[in-house]
Amino acid sequence: MAAFNIIGILISGVIADRWSSRKFLIVLYIIRPLSLLILLDNSNPYLFIIFAMIFGLVDFATVAPTQLLATQHFKNYSIGFIIGWLFLSHQIGSALGAYVPGLMYNFHANYNSSFYLSIIILLIGATFTFLLPEQKTLEEKVRGTIQ
Repeated sequence: MAAFNIIGILISGVIADRWSSRKFLIVLYIIRPLSLLILLDNSNPYLFIIFAMIFGLVDFATVAPTQLLATQHFKNYSIGFIIGWLFLSHQIGSALGAYVPGLMYNFHANYNSSFYLSIIILLIGATFTFLLPEQKTLEEKVRGTIQ
């Protein structure tokens, strides 16, 4: 999964600069829960490899479009402060993402409910991202200054 994380994050920066960060983030937020559905059928070891490849590509790939969206929408504010809040909220989410599934496992004796909760949260994130106003891409801004 780590190898595909590296590939995903490198490609993500290029795509975020050339395509709508908002639309790209929505695509990533939809691919993530689809990949989690693979884990719900955990009887086939080949599916774990497919999951690792797909999830690896999209997991850290959200960093570039998220930061680009933050700089586009909060350009009149302290970008360092905004990015700092993004990282803080990510760390809180990471801590909860490690703790809450453990609690849910204690109640249900499996991780399925955790996967379903993650799928719901990701779909909510995709919905909120869809509601953001569209910003011009870097290429559109460059073309606008040339013409």
